Amino acid sequence: MKIENEPGVLPSSERFFGTPSEAARRNFFYITRAGHYYYDQRYDFSYTSETAHQKSHRNYFLNYVRKGAVYLQTENSVFRVRQGQMGLANCRRPHRFYTKGSAEAMWIHFDGADADRMVKRILEECGGQQSFSPENPQTAEKLMMGLISGMQEEFYSEAEQSVSVYSLLCTLVPGTRREAGYLRNGVFFQAREYILAHLSEPVSVKNMADAANLSESQFSRLFRSRVGFAPHEYIMTLRLNKAKELLTSTELPLRDIAEQVGYSSDITFITAFRGKTGMSPTEFRNSRAV
Repeated sequence: MKIENEPGVLPSSERFFGTPSEAARRNFFYITRAGHYYYDQRYDFSYTSETAHQKSHRNYFLNYVRKGAVYLQTENSVFRVRQGQMGLANCRRPHRFYTKGSAEAMWIHFDGADADRMVKRILEECGGQQSFSPENPQTAEKLMMGLISGMQEEFYSEAEQSVSVYSLLCTLVPGTRREAGYLRNGVFFQAREYILAHLSEPVSVKNMADAANLSESQFSRLFRSRVGFAPHEYIMTLRLNKAKELLTSTELPLRDIAEQVGYSSDITFITAFRGKTGMSPTEFRNSRAV
């Protein structure tokens, strides 16, 4: 949604809200609000504001600055987050965000079952520093942009969002970058890349296990422990996420979309889509056109 009447935030800025399921709150990292902001020198957000005490704000804040600088003030320090850097703040504690000139940043408010431990570890390893220079800023920017787009278009499953938030946090300090590398190259990402490359084809759990060089039983166990549900459920999630993208960004007929996302007919596609979303593909397309 476009931003109106927030001093220092330009009209081209956007903000989005998330409503995590109870399962996500118990098991995943999740996002409650996110934005892509363009600022001028008037921006000054204070802990004393009404918004700062809303539940969706009272968690952790992470931003990536694309241009200029954004300042993060905590109880004891002020951190300047410059272009190509990231900032991390605990918004349950007194804080202030402000600019001294024009700037651009993407940001998320996140929480999760393991968020407290993860943030504590990051801050301890960085000696309390809350502005960071990622080893690969392009990777951090891409992850943040993907999360913002996922919030905007609702293409990400909660499991995918969780993995991306974790990966983004892992870019902040050297001690966790190895974990991010494992995650990107591990079972989850190998399976995801294989499915996306063969989305229009039949995909079995054995295909995914072979791509990861694991036995089918070993793959299923590792995949479920990482993602929280079975591989065949994830295959359907990716198929339907792609279908949502095609429904909202193209005028392709349903039979063509069904074929592109691996369904043998538009009837089976419609049945699967309704079963997951509670509405038909046509109803979904029409609702996004309003």
